[in-house]
Amino acid sequence: MAGTTMVSDSFQSLSFFYARLEHIMAIGHTLPTAQVCVLLNRLARMYDTYLRQCGAHRIGGAQGDALVVCGHDWEEDHAERILTYGKLVVAAAATVKIQGTPARFQ
Repeated sequence: MAGTTMVSDSFQSLSFFYARLEHIMAIGHTLPTAQVCVLLNRLARMYDTYLRQCGAHRIGGAQGDALVVCGHDWEEDHAERILTYGKLVVAAAATVKIQGTPARFQ
């Protein structure tokens, strides 16, 4: 399996994407728990779909965060792929409504 024998300090180059939903903590206080779960599940499904499409890998993220990398398997086009992932996620988030307002990332 790719990446299983690598040491974290041996990467020649790496691209990463990090984004956090705006006002994520306030969302948890203003929406019912069930709606927060539906929102986070919907976003996670989007993240995962685009991960596969772009060949990127999630290394972290919770409560509306996304931390994703490319390049640790020495892919030459990792910067382009992470940019594509970021564009897809930001555009898709705008289709998710939080109390009638499109979701936005910081």
